[in-house]
Amino acid sequence: MGVAGAGLVFAIPVDSSLPEILHREGEPPIPDDALDDFMEAIEGDKSPLSYLQAAICYHELHELGAYWHSVSWGEDRILPDEDENQYDYSPVTDIADFKEMDFKLNTQELPKSLYPRFYYENSIPVITFYTINDVGQVKLIRYKHVFSKDGYTQTVTNEILGYGGPGKISYFNLAYSQKDAQRYRR
Repeated sequence: MGVAGAGLVFAIPVDSSLPEILHREGEPPIPDDALDDFMEAIEGDKSPLSYLQAAICYHELHELGAYWHSVSWGEDRILPDEDENQYDYSPVTDIADFKEMDFKLNTQELPKSLYPRFYYENSIPVITFYTINDVGQVKLIRYKHVFSKDGYTQTVTNEILGYGGPGKISYFNLAYSQKDAQRYRR
């Protein structure tokens, strides 16, 4: 699709045979017996770790096959990020690191910890975690996954808690435009 691409993930019942998928103009090729949500096919032991894994699986499968403008989650790094080999900003291990990086925070309510958190909200399993994404502009993002009581289907929300300096694409665009400006001045 021009400068973007996306895949489509679906799940079918285990007793179904893999159908021939016919392309219908203007419609994605989804088998007639596909589950409404592929996360219905995910099984786990209902441990806190299994819910975190299901949350990450949700994002990864939604972007399977995506490229360029269709990618959003693919550039997120789950915090705390202790990778000292990152070239664009220093490791983020707790919220104080954002203050040192001159982040403009959008909220007064900062998390006490950047580690993923599992809890129950009205007997419903919930996972929250934080990521940093540096496409366009560096962003601190909070994800909240609210699961169904009996499985791994989920409702997902995210909130940008703050912004840092220019990100990867911004640096490229800035360098490119400065280089072009110099070239055209000659």
